[in-house]
Amino acid sequence: MRLLTILRSLVISFLVASVKGVKHQPTGPHETASHYQKSPTNEINIPNGCLQCHGSLSGNSIDLTEPGNPPPSHDLTSEEIKAIFSFMFSQQSLNLTMQSEATLSSNYIYTMELILPKKKDIEGNPQRQMIRKALVTVFNGGKVSPVVAEYCVQLAPRLGFCGNPKYIPFYFRPATYPEISAAIKVLIEETNRLAGDILFESFEGSLVNCSNRCLGFQMIIPYAAIISGIRDKGFRGYWFPFFQRRRPSTLNPVDFIVLVTINGTATPQTADVWYNGQLFDLLQSFRKFWLKGMVKKLHVSFPSDPHPPEVFLHIHKDLQHK
Repeated sequence: MRLLTILRSLVISFLVASVKGVKHQPTGPHETASHYQKSPTNEINIPNGCLQCHGSLSGNSIDLTEPGNPPPSHDLTSEEIKAIFSFMFSQQSLNLTMQSEATLSSNYIYTMELILPKKKDIEGNPQRQMIRKALVTVFNGGKVSPVVAEYCVQLAPRLGFCGNPKYIPFYFRPATYPEISAAIKVLIEETNRLAGDILFESFEGSLVNCSNRCLGFQMIIPYAAIISGIRDKGFRGYWFPFFQRRRPSTLNPVDFIVLVTINGTATPQTADVWYNGQLFDLLQSFRKFWLKGMVKKLHVSFPSDPHPPEVFLHIHKDLQHK
């Protein structure tokens, strides 16, 4: 008990010190994309404070002031990021769209990062002045054959490309908001239309207009075609497992999963359906077999108590007493 009290005091002291000390949190280029605005002169205007963080060396504060002449391994500064954005948008052939306006079929900058110099080039002289370079990743969904392009951009003595871009198959790209939002929209509309009544009968909940009996789904990372069980090259898919929305949601899953497939920049489509240990190739097929009485049905009552299970309440009370 004494040890627990000491640990609790240390944690509280640390949190208080952290709150008092840290004044700002830095953000990366992809985190502030919605704040960027493109001016008529192709300059990217970033609001003050988006990419700059200033602190003090006094107390517990951390000095995050950016150096005017960063060393080789220093991360990209706010001025360098703005310069790269302006340079990329000045390349008319790229036909870039701002991230806040991007869709699956847009060309937009996904991220940019410093290309670290080789160790042998700076070994023994870490302050050596070198030409800093950045790797800029662009999702080209607007091309006839969508592709991911990685550009090397040198920052000095003059902004410019350093070598030819490297191309990566479009279906190998990381998940992004335009794709995720399009997949979820199709998932909700199609599942509610074709299996809404089945979900209510099986799990006593709904995806829409559900009041206090809502069903939710987990966000699953995209899988390549062969892993998702899709035979056609170029496709990739998301498996969305469902659950009853009662906290903690991890303890209320239901045996219902839907696969959403994405082919390039085409509108996502629902595909395979898993229900109670049975696999169907489409939501339409699932409904067809359900209406014919050929599906082994499952019923899971909706949890009536929104609070954590009794076991968690006991643990919480025990901690309070200690």
